[in-house]
Amino acid sequence: MVPYTLDAINLLPVLRRAKGSLVVVTNEFGVVRGLVTPLDILEAIAGEFLDEDETPDIVVEEGGWLVKGGTDLHTLQQVLDSHKLVDPKEEYASLAWLLLAHSNDIPKVGEVIELHHFRFEIMAVSEYQIELVRVTRLADPYADEEE
Repeated sequence: MVPYTLDAINLLPVLRRAKGSLVVVTNEFGVVRGLVTPLDILEAIAGEFLDEDETPDIVVEEGGWLVKGGTDLHTLQQVLDSHKLVDPKEEYASLAWLLLAHSNDIPKVGEVIELHHFRFEIMAVSEYQIELVRVTRLADPYADEEE
C-alpha cells in the first residue's frame, strides 16, 4: 500500500519490492484510491501503449483527424493544439458529450457541428452513442488580419 501523493518515479522501487504485480494506492485516511501495475508506471512515463486488439482514439489523417467519440477532451485538446474544448464550468469530459451538448438531438451520420474553429463531422453512431468523428480545422477568420 502506498499514498496517492507518491509520484511514478518514486513508485518504481516499491513495485520492484512488491511480491505481487500491483500496488494498492490509498489516501491519507486509508481509503483505497486505486491500483497501480508496472505497465501503468511505464505508460505514465513513456505514454500509452495499445493492446493487440486496441485502436488509437485519435488517428491523424490528411487534413484532419479521425477521433473516437469517447476520447478524453483534454487529450484531444492537446492533439488539436486548442484551449477551447475543455470548459471547466461544464461536466462533460469526452468528445461525444461535447458534441451532444451543442446539438439538439443525437447527431446522425454525416451531420456537421462547427465549434471553436473546428468542424466535427459525425462518421459513425450506434444506438445512443457517437462512435467516430472526423475533425478538421476551420480557417481562423482573424488569421489574415494584421495586429
